[in-house]
Amino acid sequence: MYSTEDLPLAECLATTGVKLTFLPLPRQHGGGYAEHIFPIPPTGDFGARFKQNADHIVLTHVFNGGSAESAALCPQDKIIALDGYACTDFAAQWARYHVRAKINIHFFRAGILRQTVLTVQATAADTAILHITDRNLLENWLFG
Repeated sequence: MYSTEDLPLAECLATTGVKLTFLPLPRQHGGGYAEHIFPIPPTGDFGARFKQNADHIVLTHVFNGGSAESAALCPQDKIIALDGYACTDFAAQWARYHVRAKINIHFFRAGILRQTVLTVQATAADTAILHITDRNLLENWLFG
């Protein structure tokens, strides 16, 4: 009762006919309900939010422990090239890289051109997906 341990949420939900699964989905997914749960192939997580401009992106947020932070990137960095190619469509360019790929990144910080190597990290399995395993058990729990 007096503890900082995580509550056994998955086990508790299972007693009500609901299965809780954590999947490695993009940050913008937000979680939800799924009729069927399929295996997700590993995808890379950039670990930052950004604003796309015509020929570069500007980082707005860098997440702790992510690919961007590990490459020493910071908010307000202006990324101009990935592996020597202009950063004109970052999302499409990023989608071409696999987990553990190494990317040479050229960027400006405070007006100074810099270079770093970013290693693509796998997206964390931290998006909650709920799946009803026993509708009668769930309805009995909800409506008594």
